[in-house]
Amino acid sequence: MSHPRRTAFTLIEMMIALSLGLVLIFTATAGFRVASQSITIANRLSLENSLMRTGISLAHEQLDFWTNLDDPNASGQRLRQTFAVNPAGFGPLVVGQPGGGTVGLPFAPLSQVFPAGGGVPRALAGAATISAAPVILQGGTTPPDPSWEQDTGFDPTYAWAAHDPRTWFRGNVCEKLRGNPPAVDGAIPPLWFGRYGIFTNTDTNPTFMSFANIVADPLTTPTPYSAGYAASTGEFPLHLWYGRQLRGLSRALGFYGMCDYLPSNAVYGCYGTYSDGANTNQGGMARVFLETNGIFIGTGMGPTTLGIYAFSNANSFGVTNPAGRTVTTGVLASEHYRHWSTDYSVVNQSTATSALGQFITASLPMVKVLDQSPAQWPVVTVGVAHFLKSAHFVNIAKVRWVSPLTGQLAELSFTGVGTTLRGARMQRLHPDSGTGWARWDNATGAIIDRNLDSP
Repeated sequence: MSHPRRTAFTLIEMMIALSLGLVLIFTATAGFRVASQSITIANRLSLENSLMRTGISLAHEQLDFWTNLDDPNASGQRLRQTFAVNPAGFGPLVVGQPGGGTVGLPFAPLSQVFPAGGGVPRALAGAATISAAPVILQGGTTPPDPSWEQDTGFDPTYAWAAHDPRTWFRGNVCEKLRGNPPAVDGAIPPLWFGRYGIFTNTDTNPTFMSFANIVADPLTTPTPYSAGYAASTGEFPLHLWYGRQLRGLSRALGFYGMCDYLPSNAVYGCYGTYSDGANTNQGGMARVFLETNGIFIGTGMGPTTLGIYAFSNANSFGVTNPAGRTVTTGVLASEHYRHWSTDYSVVNQSTATSALGQFITASLPMVKVLDQSPAQWPVVTVGVAHFLKSAHFVNIAKVRWVSPLTGQLAELSFTGVGTTLRGARMQRLHPDSGTGWARWDNATGAIIDRNLDSP
């Protein structure tokens, strides 16, 4: 009896089949793993991109509204403080002002430090109280009134019209520090072009240096001669307003704020009562506008009265941010009343490099976009800084993110267009009117909310 023929796998065929099957299984498993990892990476990159977009959006918002420096909604308002100045420890801020005074940070209401129409300290205004005087509005035809020089404080409705004589600088733009003050070596330094403080001043009845060396003609008669000086009370000066605006704005807003508010062609210099060479030069010009240890330095030209470019091409003046830093109000005030080395002097001066680092730390602290987030999420931080450099007002933003897996750091840095400090201050309600944003309406007869610049 015959049996039907049966077929079967040989051992070799079985081994080949098993090998091929394992290869297929491993390939499918690897593919699934790659696909799973790809989805994970895609989700993480999507989350990272989302946080980056949030950071960039937040940076643009801060560039325009300055919310990282001042929160109108009742929190984060340290830069609205004022600071009582100690004349012994705050140097040039109290130039020509016996007894010190009060200075403001960049978001302090002007009515608290530099009020329009009265309440100005006698040492600053020359009188206990001076009533507000009329002003020439831009495009106005009213001829100037000499009494308008008595106007004090900051008036937000006034434009520095070129046809208004009180906006003209009447001092000596070539005035320099020549020689040491008498307190140093007993010598009387020369006044090369005479006492311009008799024409323009911050004091109604300033006291001048009794004797000073005058140079009649530096070319033909370089040797100075000693000249005494005496004058009747109330005889001068004729022009008070310009110097008071510089002095008042600098004390109310800090140096960046003063530059932000003044016109681009302003001359930074004012005269006051002579102070034995310690706070003024021999002509009574405030050293805070002359000396290297004051607000500005004459880069390559020696200490002299300068415009906005000459004193900012090697230095920066910025609005510093207390976020993430443990700083006192006094430190914040001093940071807004100093210059920072940020140019070629960083290379030429051994201590300037650390000063540049300090400026970056103070003006551009990085703050997390999310206060709390899962540990596996990228950490995204944002920083926005506003500073003056080489006559340019710079608004710079940084968005930085760190991978939680690799620790890799990446950063996007860019500049943006936003409102000025003055615009940001006018967006905010005056503390006496509440908290939040000031409302504006350009309709005829509309009344805007009282803001940080309002009297």
